[in-house]
Amino acid sequence: MKKKYESKKILVSFSLVLGVIITVVGILLVIFYFKSLSERENMKKNLNLSSEKYAELIDLQIKENLATINAITTFLNTDYSLEEIANNLIIENERNRFSKMLYVRMNYKGILVDMEKNEYRTITLSKDPFFELEEVLKGESKVKIITLDKKESLCYIVPVYDGKEVVGAMFAVDTLRSFQNILKIPSYINDCVIELKNQEGEVILSSSNEEGITTKKREKEEEVVAIHEVENGDWYVSVSTDSMMQDDAFRSMTIVIIGMALFISILYGGLFLYMINVIYKGKERVNYLAFYNPITGILNKNGFLQEFSKLTSKSEEYTFVVLNIRDFKFINHYFGYAVGNQLLCHIAKVLKAELKEEEVFYHKESDRFGFLLHTQEKQEIIERVQRMMEKISEYQLLPEQRYPISCYCGIKILHMFSKDLDVEEMIDRAQFARLSVHEHHGNQYAFYDEDIYKKAQKKNEIEKQMNKALESEEFKIYIQPKYDLKTEKICGGEALVRWQLKDGKIVPPMDFIPIFEQNGFISKLDLYMFEKVCQFQHERKKEGFQVYPLSVNQSKILILEKDYIQKIRALMEKYEILEGEIIVEITESISTTDMLEVENIIESLHKIGIGISMDDFGSGYSSLNVLRE
Repeated sequence: MKKKYESKKILVSFSLVLGVIITVVGILLVIFYFKSLSERENMKKNLNLSSEKYAELIDLQIKENLATINAITTFLNTDYSLEEIANNLIIENERNRFSKMLYVRMNYKGILVDMEKNEYRTITLSKDPFFELEEVLKGESKVKIITLDKKESLCYIVPVYDGKEVVGAMFAVDTLRSFQNILKIPSYINDCVIELKNQEGEVILSSSNEEGITTKKREKEEEVVAIHEVENGDWYVSVSTDSMMQDDAFRSMTIVIIGMALFISILYGGLFLYMINVIYKGKERVNYLAFYNPITGILNKNGFLQEFSKLTSKSEEYTFVVLNIRDFKFINHYFGYAVGNQLLCHIAKVLKAELKEEEVFYHKESDRFGFLLHTQEKQEIIERVQRMMEKISEYQLLPEQRYPISCYCGIKILHMFSKDLDVEEMIDRAQFARLSVHEHHGNQYAFYDEDIYKKAQKKNEIEKQMNKALESEEFKIYIQPKYDLKTEKICGGEALVRWQLKDGKIVPPMDFIPIFEQNGFISKLDLYMFEKVCQFQHERKKEGFQVYPLSVNQSKILILEKDYIQKIRALMEKYEILEGEIIVEITESISTTDMLEVENIIESLHKIGIGISMDDFGSGYSSLNVLRE
């Protein structure tokens, strides 16, 4: 019933989203339709502006040419002979671009000058007609398009005055190139055709044709056209574009939008199915992670608690054991998480092989394992736990390097008819037992008892106070002198830490050092002690006393920090420490790390003037080999 409800809910969601997609597509189509109408109106407006602009430019060109011709006639001496006038016209036209010029007197006789060939000849217009001159001789200027040498050209005609009297007419022939160049100026609209037409609608010039080629009238129903007459001529400018382009654009965009909608719908459908699959797999994954550890694949604490309830309801004879690995954080840091994970999988494999059918184990996180043994016989428990730890310790992290793996187990024998049935309390008490042997070397185990519980309480109190104590400088430096047996004189000293509470009581180092080594606070304390030693040596020199070399302990965790050398150098510079005034003591356990890295650190310390000595020599590992290295 629940699955059916969920499927219906998913189907409704899918339908809603699909409806939203269709609605959005419809809105887009309506918006684009009205946008197309707006663009069509803008197109018409721009067409009108364009036709007006081109007509004005052509008018301006005509006016400039007429002004030029009028200027030439102003300097023309009409009393000259036709041959003298021809020579003057040739000279004047050197600054202009007219191809032919013709001066005609009132008797229709004149001189025709070919500027390109630099020659002239006399003509009579009745025999070689250009125009009828009546209107021009009455004082009007004219511009015509004529066919000359089988090519259309512009012909400008202006009256020639002698004072206020018209005494003749001046003709000037120009190519259509200037108009052609105007029509090729970019328009307000892309993909439009600009044409100069006569009154019959024939195309004289076009932005897409060569100069001087007249074409027949074109008619297209789908064209949108704007026209504007040229003021100084019998022509008009036409700017047209294909209206079908807008319709095609609308159809194209419609197809694109519908296509995108279909594509999105199909894509959404595929993603929807994929998401359903991911959700179901995700639920399975979540359910798995809720009860299993992802690294080792065995039960986590939640899964263990379920099995614990089932097993303990059938039998009372169970013992709970927690298991951890010494310096597992260091293993992850130094060897890498991949190597650390392989070790965890090895532990899970050992536990699976050693435990019986009616027993269960779990992996909470990091190196925290726990398991139930179906026995309360102490000797049997010890033998089985030791066998498990030995098999775990046999594991080699890397083929080329032997790193000792030590296990620490805390054991709590269950008493079913007491308050110990509380699972969390059971786990805590087993943890207390484990912590009681954490500072010892090798594989260790401990059974929970009241003494361990008291120690755990004491540890908790110490951890609550340690940070505040460091800030308040409750950790004091004590100097233990070193004597030279030959001279029987002091030759140096060792800096020891003592924790002095505010009430004056001293906390012994054996009560807090193992705890700090376990929780990592030892690195802060060691750096604090190094600075106190530097400060002590600085004050001794400042007061004029003799300075002896002082040694100070530095933990493996601190020494292997990446910025350790930089911190030590900074403190030495701050307190002006000279070479040989401080000696760093390292424990023999550092040999379990990469000796090459240790050698590099020792060499760096030597370079900044720090001596090295070994503390607790012979307490473990291969002492002579370590000393030799």
